[in-house]
Amino acid sequence: MKKLLVISNHDVKNWSEDQKKDWDTIKYVPFPNIDPYKGINDLIYEIDFIANEINDFVNLCNAEGDTPYISLQGEFSVCYNVFVAYAEAQIRFTFPTTERREGKFEFVRWR
Repeated sequence: MKKLLVISNHDVKNWSEDQKKDWDTIKYVPFPNIDPYKGINDLIYEIDFIANEINDFVNLCNAEGDTPYISLQGEFSVCYNVFVAYAEAQIRFTFPTTERREGKFEFVRWR
């Protein structure tokens, strides 16, 4: 089974059926509120929170023999640090692609 962990400011309850159709299970976790005045070294709690969510999800999927995918979308410097931390791990990050149609962005596919 393909399972997706979404850590984002965009709740999956607002997704189109096309966005949801490729996944057997979707777990949504709201992206933490990031104080724009903090330096990156002061965001350890937020980065650890995301890393713990990812680790728990991956461990659960591995124990169940499922394939975990992670969609991480939020404040760029925090996302970057999480991606760097997982650079050598075999974590499957996936991202929605969109196309502008009639002034609105519409989902196309997962990359």
